[in-house]
Order: sequence, then C-alpha cells, then structure tokens
Amino acid sequence: DKNEDGVVSFPEFQGFAEVYPKLVDAMYYRAKKVAQEKVRADRMQAMYDQQTDLESRLDAARQEALDAESEGLSNQAALDEAAQAAQDAKDAEKAAADTRNDAHKATEEVRARVRDAKKDENDAREAVKRRDAAKRAEARKVEVAEKKAQAQQNELEKMNRELEALRKRLQEKEAEIAKQEEAVSAAQQGVSDAQAKASEADDAQPDEDLRAKTDATKAAEDELKEALAAENEQAQALRAAQRDTQDAQGKKGKLEKEVAGQKAKEAQKKAAEERAEKLLDDHKKTIERNEDKEAEQREKTEEEEKKENELLVLEVRLREQRDAVEKKEQHLRTAHAEFSTETGRGYGSPARGY
Repeated sequence: DKNEDGVVSFPEFQGFAEVYPKLVDAMYYRAKKVAQEKVRADRMQAMYDQQTDLESRLDAARQEALDAESEGLSNQAALDEAAQAAQDAKDAEKAAADTRNDAHKATEEVRARVRDAKKDENDAREAVKRRDAAKRAEARKVEVAEKKAQAQQNELEKMNRELEALRKRLQEKEAEIAKQEEAVSAAQQGVSDAQAKASEADDAQPDEDLRAKTDATKAAEDELKEALAAENEQAQALRAAQRDTQDAQGKKGKLEKEVAGQKAKEAQKKAAEERAEKLLDDHKKTIERNEDKEAEQREKTEEEEKKENELLVLEVRLREQRDAVEKKEQHLRTAHAEFSTETGRGYGSPARGY
C-alpha cells in the first residue's frame, strides 16, 4: 500500500509481485492448499461421521443379534418343553392304549364266558325240551293205560251186571271173572308203572340246571356289561390321550416352525452384524489409509514449505539487501551530484568540457 490509503490496488499488487515473485507464488499455492485442506478435512470428517454411523449400526445389529439369540433360546426352551410334553402325551397314550387293550382282552374273555354260558344255557334248554318231550310221551302212555284200565273197568262193570243178571251162569263165568280181575290188576299195575315212569320223567333236575345256567348267563352278561363299560371308559381315556398327543404334537410342530423361523432370523441378524462389522472394518482401513496419506502429504507439505520458506527468506533478504544497495546507490548519486555541483564537475560544466 504505497499511498497508504488502506487499499492494495492492482497496480500496487503488480509492483509487489514483481518485487517478490516467489512469495506471491507461494501465497497462491498455499492459499490453494488451504481450500484443498478444507476439502480433505471435510472429506475426513464425513468419513469419521460415517464411521460413527457404522459403529451405531453395528451396535444396533449386535443388539438385534443378541435379542434374536435370546428369543431363539427362549423358543428353544419352549420347544424342549413342548417336545417333553409331546413325549409325555405319547407315553400316556401308549399307557392308555395298553390299558384299553387289557380291557379289550378282559372283555373278550368275558365274551367267551358269556358264549360258554349261553351254550350251557342252550344245552340246558335242550335238556329241558328233551325232558318235556319224554314227559309228554310218558303222559301219553299213562293216558293210554288209563283208557285201557277204564275200558277194562267198564268191561268189569258190564260183567258184574251180567253176573247179576246171569247168576245162574255164575259158575260158568267165575273163571272168566278171575281172569278179567287178573287183567284189571295187570292194567292197574300198568297204570302204576306208567305213573311211576311219568314221575321219573317229571325230573326237576333239568329245570334246576336251566335256572342255574340262566343265572350263570345273566351273571356273565352283567360281567360283560361291566367289562364293556370299562372298555368304553378306557377307550374314552385313550381318545382323550390321543387328542392330548395331537395337541402336544401340533404345539410342538408350531414351535418347531417358530424356532426354525427364529433361527433363520437369528442367522440373518448375525449375517447383518457380520456385514456391518466388515463395513466398519473396511471403513476404518480406508480411514487409516487416508490418514496415512494425509500424514504423508502433511509431512511432504511441511518439507516443501520448509524448503520454500528458506527460499522466501532468501528472497526477502535479497530484496532487503537490494533495497539497501539501491538506497546506498541513490545516496551515492545524490552525494556525487552535490559534489559535482560544488566542484563544478557536473554534466555541462566548463570544467568537464562537455
């Protein structure tokens, strides 16, 4: 600012640049480096901000992976419990099936006894039928014998009437009467024999056997009813156990799907965590490389500026020396002019002759 007006004009700057060309060149490139340093600093700050964001994302991914792992452990525990419940249900179903099979075997045994009892009852009925048939046959024989005896009695009465009427013929008929009395006696004996056989045929033992067999059949049927009721109860218990097993298996299957989905989710979260960690590591390596480059560039710049500063100092010193020499030359010229004027040696003076 030669005129000291507070403003460096372009001509003044041109004069400054002509005097200090190296300094102006250094000012230009260092000003340019300031802008470049700002760009690099902003880029590094953006990378630091991106690193912070990646670290936050990594922390979030790790937390999500931990949450997924925790949820997976909870689901696995629930699945283990469901699997144990399903196994217990299967064991209960097997026990119920065994109990139901035992009840079915017992029912079949009772059925066999009922069949045997019914067979015995039918045999007893057949015995009663045979007894009744024999009884009816003997009754018919008794009836025939009674009719025969009645006929003989009627014949005797007729003979007695004839005897009364024919007393005269008594002697002749006594032999016949004796024979007829023997026939009547024989007929009566036949009646007695037939009655005895009828009594023998009227045996109460088949009835007692039939009643006993009927009672046994009824008892067996009652036992069969109880066995069937027990078998139905065990069948209901078996169906309930089967429903419990189906429910437990359904719950287990559902939890297995949830666990599989959770494992897939956990794998995704783990993969996301690994990707985030790799991105962060790659970004850190990139920052380290850039920091190394920046450090190398700063070191290079410092070395260049150090060398340049020496040149600038030399330029300023040379300029100062040149200014000092010029001032001395100016002083010398002034002094010489004054001396020439005083001594009359100036240009155009008579003493110089030109």
